[in-house]
Amino acid sequence: MVDTRERARGAMRYGKVRALVLATAVTGLMGAASGIGSPAGSPGPTTQATFTAQGVSVKRLTAATQMTKDYPAARAFTGPTDMLADPGDPRIIVAATADLRTRICYLLRSNDGGHIWHIMPNVPALLAYPYCTTADNAGATQAAIAWGSNNTLYYALGGYGNGEGASNGHTSILLARSTDLGKTWSTVVVDNNRGKTGVAPADSGVTGLAVDTSGPRDVVYVGFMQRYRTAPKDSPLQNGAAVVAVSTDGGATFARQVNINDFSHVTQTVAGQNVPLIMQSYFGGPWMVAHNGVVEAVSGAQTTYKYNVSGTGGSAMPQLVARSTDQGRTWSVTTLGPPVFTGTGSQTGDWLDAQGRPARDVPRRVRRHAGNVGELRVGEHPAPALNGRRPNVERPGDHRRR
Repeated sequence: MVDTRERARGAMRYGKVRALVLATAVTGLMGAASGIGSPAGSPGPTTQATFTAQGVSVKRLTAATQMTKDYPAARAFTGPTDMLADPGDPRIIVAATADLRTRICYLLRSNDGGHIWHIMPNVPALLAYPYCTTADNAGATQAAIAWGSNNTLYYALGGYGNGEGASNGHTSILLARSTDLGKTWSTVVVDNNRGKTGVAPADSGVTGLAVDTSGPRDVVYVGFMQRYRTAPKDSPLQNGAAVVAVSTDGGATFARQVNINDFSHVTQTVAGQNVPLIMQSYFGGPWMVAHNGVVEAVSGAQTTYKYNVSGTGGSAMPQLVARSTDQGRTWSVTTLGPPVFTGTGSQTGDWLDAQGRPARDVPRRVRRHAGNVGELRVGEHPAPALNGRRPNVERPGDHRRR
């Protein structure tokens, strides 16, 4: 048996040889760099590195492209009111839009990062509620989309039929769900105003859609403004309502609706008066975010009908933010910042971190509900399929090109 001490001495000798070889190699490299080993008085050869621009670059911004090429005839579409990338594949982008002639909402989809777009043939509306936009909203469709769990895409939109609409009241709210990127939809009525008697309520389109995916089932929040156009001028109904409808079963049913304005105790001095403020009752709010059991809604402010007197209309107003920690049952309302002057419409925004905490100390994320027209041209095209069927779509003659 080989002695253990001999093995140790052999290992030490081997280590010294390796160290000597390594030291010699390093010395040679250093000598080459400093001129050692070269003829006396002549420096060693050196090579100067040069850097040039690469021949290729990352394409950060694509060129503008028409999103509605699927319709050979010219149309008049709203600009996308919502646009999202697929969390699992950012090359897939979806957007909500509406055809202003047929008043029907669509889903646009791109599978290549926005280079090519297609209009999905099946639309999210119900056959009984085919229309989603009216001229009363200045063409602002106010449809909203959001991702949920298990690749579920939610699409919230207004809904009404012939003889209904913002001017006539009875407009309703729908929520559609798709698990195949808009190929098929399952749609329910969130708020049904059809057939209501008395002063007819009108839901003025979806202003906010938020999905809390932190629990075992998606909790879906749909925000919209409710107005009563035929209410008497001295009626509290003139205040309108900032409504949030809540579904705790992934959008299958909506059993609860809350008017956030019922929880507002915010006041401001306007034209020498201390007046109460509520969320505005026209398009733009409430916009919402939700995560980890917390939901927040943001909207511009307005005075109540009692204080809607001369001298208050041109005053700067703050943004209001409402917060709920019990799935929208109760809310606390406060100002998001100092009073500001805004143009037509609304500029609202909010943000929650991963724990559902509001970002009070970071700049607001501003989201505009502009409703810009994507194409200012008109034409003809067959009505789309509504959950497998085609509606009897009205086509007002005054919209046709003469």
